[in-house]
Amino acid sequence: MEATVVLSIDAWGTGETRVDTDVNSREFDHYFGDFNDIMTALLVGKTMAGMRALDISRGVDVLTSRKGVDPNQVYGYGKDEGALPLLYAAVLDGKIRRVMLDGMLVSYESVVSSRVHRRIREGVSPGMLKYYDLQDLVAALAPMSGCEWYRPTGT
Repeated sequence: MEATVVLSIDAWGTGETRVDTDVNSREFDHYFGDFNDIMTALLVGKTMAGMRALDISRGVDVLTSRKGVDPNQVYGYGKDEGALPLLYAAVLDGKIRRVMLDGMLVSYESVVSSRVHRRIREGVSPGMLKYYDLQDLVAALAPMSGCEWYRPTGT
């Protein structure tokens, strides 16, 4: 009998470590997200999306090191702020065979062309649009795995 193994990851700044950005929190955090963690990441030469993608990749390493886990059957589901780091992890670490992205930003170009956006700082890296946009990352997954994209935001 084949079993399904699930690993739920609270990447840096999500889940239990998430900054409260609801309407009762600081107004700045409500509109702009986890400023303190974003700045900490940038000051050490990293990005929040990159650090979260690394958390996901290390979680996949732990998962695939377990007995009874088929490393060719690793799938990921990322919702809202978890979707973008999952996409990066899948592109950069080939162990994730299929991803489902729910509520992920549709493109970085949509951020540039929109005057108002919310909680995007956690997903950007300096100079990224010179080299790629999110559709390019999704296309990079096509030859080796599948990608399903639900409820894209920022369109």
